Amino acid sequence: MKNNLNFKKRTHSKRKDSFPVKVEGLAVDVSKHKSFDSAMNKWLRKVQEDGKMDQIRERRYYEKPTQKRRRKASIAKFKEKVRRQKERENSQ
Repeated sequence: MKNNLNFKKRTHSKRKDSFPVKVEGLAVDVSKHKSFDSAMNKWLRKVQEDGKMDQIRERRYYEKPTQKRRRKASIAKFKEKVRRQKERENSQ
């Protein structure tokens, strides 16, 4: 059976260099001078800024289109209410 995927065969060596941890284009270089925890925190920050976590949370369960519209409308209503309150406070 021929392997159609372009994976390199891993070779075992005594040398431990840094290697990138990748998830859909997000990579963090883990070098021997940095700890894994700091690299993990940096990766999590990148994922959070990219909006991937929000996307995962939204897609966890199916949401009907009408429910999406209602949710977005209620969020917009709340934001408008807050904006109007700030305007009133600023004008007084």
